[in-house]
Amino acid sequence: MKRASILILLPAIFFVGCRPKYSAAKINHTTTPKTQTLTVKDIVSQYRGANTEIQFLNLSDAAIEYTNDTKSYYVSAKMQIIKGKEISISIFPMLGIELFRLKFTPERFYVFDKLNRQYCDNSYQYLSKMLKAEVSYGMIESLLTNNIFSIAPNSNIDDSYVSTQMADKFILASRPDSNMYKHIMEISPSYTLTSMSVIQNMSQLIRVDYADFKIIDKKTFPTVIEAKTSLPTDNFRLKINIKKIEINKPFEIGTVNIGRYTKAQCSQII
Repeated sequence: MKRASILILLPAIFFVGCRPKYSAAKINHTTTPKTQTLTVKDIVSQYRGANTEIQFLNLSDAAIEYTNDTKSYYVSAKMQIIKGKEISISIFPMLGIELFRLKFTPERFYVFDKLNRQYCDNSYQYLSKMLKAEVSYGMIESLLTNNIFSIAPNSNIDDSYVSTQMADKFILASRPDSNMYKHIMEISPSYTLTSMSVIQNMSQLIRVDYADFKIIDKKTFPTVIEAKTSLPTDNFRLKINIKKIEINKPFEIGTVNIGRYTKAQCSQII
């Protein structure tokens, strides 16, 4: 069951902590960037203007396919996000029964193993140490809502990224940190985020692609999210197919009665 519980974490944290092989994102448009060169500030401003901010995201039906070097998992999932407040991800491996729930708040994360009636909670420093990469609530929220963000703590895109303008996309790239990590975001000419990747020493480690965009409640949003790693060992592929979603329709996230669970160490669950 530990491997299944790890699967819960992947939709939310694979980007900042792991690594993927190139897989081109597809989006239905034919426009190309304007001939004038745009600065990072210009691109970010145009992106913000073209995209409605997501305050509520209710993904009520999704299929997750996870494959590593030896095994494959196919599960159903539900996800709810209230911006700046909470992320809730439920996993339903069989018979429509919720077996795991992952909860993120700005301060901590929680994992509920409903089969064994156990839960754990810990800080984002714990995740950062486990994944050997910076992890924050804001990063996870941005990843799951198809939003651009700065991977460096306490910095913004305008100050810490450089831009490249190509015929069919804009590229925003962070300056390499002390470990020579670089965060790259690809943005379409219509200012839709189509991919994110992490590179170290010129080798691509992980790539997350957003595809099959649809207009949902007046917001352009991907219905397929796919990540692939390219590592010497322990590679994985994660694909999320979104079947039913509502955007910016207010809701409340159901609570879990912690009193019905026994607290465990996170290392026992994840």
